[in-house]
Amino acid sequence: MANSFGNRSLGHLSTCHPDLQRLAYAVLELMNISVLEGERSLAVQQLYYVAGKSKVRRGKHNTSPSRAVHFAPYPYQQTDMRPYYYLGGLVRAVAKEMGIRIVWGGDWDMDGDIYDQTFNDLMHFELEDDEDGTTD
Repeated sequence: MANSFGNRSLGHLSTCHPDLQRLAYAVLELMNISVLEGERSLAVQQLYYVAGKSKVRRGKHNTSPSRAVHFAPYPYQQTDMRPYYYLGGLVRAVAKEMGIRIVWGGDWDMDGDIYDQTFNDLMHFELEDDEDGTTD
């Protein structure tokens, strides 16, 4: 049986940039995943910032469509992080093959060293900005 998104994942994914939607479906062909978050309100962003779950007051989740998404291996669990590192590598490889430039929250500086992070957000994937700061 082929992997498929549930209604909640589809709802979150529908708030995301078309490139992130294409990426999600391509990854889903290889691994069963959930979409935990796409677009986020500024009020929720502020709560995450205050709680230390985000390092920015306004981010790519706060754009419409969202330029950031949270993917998780399905079924979702938070105790074993190894599947998130596998997923991070898989998403990066699929995105590269598709020509979609992304940044992963498990390797913010995208240098391939997952041990030099000061803030891990292993579910977070966002579209990379261009040299001039634009995202398109």
